[in-house]
Amino acid sequence: MPPSRLLSALALAAALAAGCTNGIEETAPSGGASLEQPEPPDCSPQPLPPSTSIPAEPAAAALAASQAVYPTCADIVVVTDIEYLETAVDQAIESEAPIVVIDGIDATAAGAELARLDPGITLWAGAAEQRAATATLLGRELAQIVPPASDPEPESLPAADLAIDDRTHVWLAGPDQHMALLAARPAITAGGGDTRMLTSLDPAVLAGELALIEPDNASLVEGNDPTDTWRIELALAGTTLPGGGTTLFPDRRIIAFYGSPVTFRLGLLGEQGPQATVDRLRPVVDSYRIGDELLVPGFELIATVADSQAGDDGNYSKELDPEAMREWIDVALANDVYVIIDLQPGRTDFLTQARLYEEYLRLPNVGLALDPEWRIGPNDVHLVKVGSVDAAEVNSVVDYLVGLVREEKLPQKALVLHQFQTAMITNRELINTPPELALTIHVDGQGPLGTKYGTYDTMLGAPIGSDQQLWWGWKNFLDEDTPMATPEQTNAVTPLPVIVTFQ
Repeated sequence: MPPSRLLSALALAAALAAGCTNGIEETAPSGGASLEQPEPPDCSPQPLPPSTSIPAEPAAAALAASQAVYPTCADIVVVTDIEYLETAVDQAIESEAPIVVIDGIDATAAGAELARLDPGITLWAGAAEQRAATATLLGRELAQIVPPASDPEPESLPAADLAIDDRTHVWLAGPDQHMALLAARPAITAGGGDTRMLTSLDPAVLAGELALIEPDNASLVEGNDPTDTWRIELALAGTTLPGGGTTLFPDRRIIAFYGSPVTFRLGLLGEQGPQATVDRLRPVVDSYRIGDELLVPGFELIATVADSQAGDDGNYSKELDPEAMREWIDVALANDVYVIIDLQPGRTDFLTQARLYEEYLRLPNVGLALDPEWRIGPNDVHLVKVGSVDAAEVNSVVDYLVGLVREEKLPQKALVLHQFQTAMITNRELINTPPELALTIHVDGQGPLGTKYGTYDTMLGAPIGSDQQLWWGWKNFLDEDTPMATPEQTNAVTPLPVIVTFQ
């Protein structure tokens, strides 16, 4: 046993023998003491492995931390209930002892953990009148820690004073996991780790808090909402969008050229190579600036093109080899350009085609656009009628992208829906708009300016769910718009378009 722990144990034993001292009341010893004692086992705490799972329920969290940090035994154990958890934590940290919380786990599990740890001293942090009943329930003598006279309700978990040179691991918890981290804290601290209760899950606040902590290693207490877990893990990863930050809109606007990377026939983007496109795009981007707002150049790359021929797969869509996009993606990454991969799926579904470009969708500066005009039924062909997509199919893409964002710890990702007729997206009000995505309705009607304004207003007036967060985009056609809207005219549109593209 380390000297400090041996002295602590001896001091507690002396207090028990002498009566109520330093807040601990006397408990009668059971049996006499032998003059010859075997060599005691080494009950030293071990560092809590980063792979340890800390549950969100306090009793289970304390149990998991105790089992991980004290694999063989413990000299002292503090038993408590939820009401007096903070008192127990203070005593346990001072005594370098784990906690067993009797609320939330059955007496058998609590008793089994005490039997496994086999402490020389077991302390009770709780109401004095409950000590005897708890001792009987657990089959173990309990020394009483006198609770403070003030209200024993737990307070906010204090932020740990982090000694970076000594830290082995930092365990984090969101606001909903306060009690779990509190219960696990004594064992984590004894094992040489630190804990930190995050005060907010706002991305900007999170980034500031974690920048102060600078954790070399960090783990999360379980039980966070998946979106909250994503926010914390994203802040830890430090991945940002072009121009900085983790939220697309309204923190920035994207001004983009639209087209195919392999032909000039489908838009401005294919009229020159990727670096020349960046150079051509930058002055256009600057012309849309309002005040000191952040504007980001963008490429909207057509990855699958609606085709008049069925093709070998019969889907009336020609899929671009992902390798043909690589140089464009690389140049975009190097120049802080946001890329939007555009899909025109024909008779197949959007999710099937999106998966073809997953390698790129796993990047922080790549979003996705769905073009329902070119999503046709099993017996339809292009240009006979305008295609459409239902919210259910869009939601399958939403779920897929959210999974990638969480898995890769990516900033918010753009999902763009092209629409110039209300019938192009059915049940639009049922589309999910989770915080991991910035879902934008891109109004890409063409013609005289008055007609375009009217189309924009009509799309705004289509059904919108009460809990949806939608953004709005605008498209300029160099040849079809008569005349094409100026930057000033586009910036006068309400709501202000967060994505403006040129074809």
